[in-house]
Amino acid sequence: MPAPVQRLAEVAALRLVAETAGVSSMSREDGQLVVRFGEGLSRATAMRLLTPGSLPGVRASEVTFASNQVRIRLPKDPLKGWQLTQAVVARLSTELAPLPADALSG
Repeated sequence: MPAPVQRLAEVAALRLVAETAGVSSMSREDGQLVVRFGEGLSRATAMRLLTPGSLPGVRASEVTFASNQVRIRLPKDPLKGWQLTQAVVARLSTELAPLPADALSG
């Protein structure tokens, strides 16, 4: 697969996982990764999962929470920024646990 097509597939897969984790949107704004919470993700849960030290190379002073979003300073290196984005989604999706097989059979 050509590199641009591979990157597009990676971004699509990341968006699906983020949506499943309760993220309503993700964007880059003014050198920050902005992750907005949807109905399935509370601020309290995001704060617990994105505690200082839980993201590689990110200091506590580089993370700011608001009522419906978190802002994280992005590294200048685009590859490290992509890796940070992946790490944020991975941390937020840790709350997702598959249901046991018998959970739906009542």
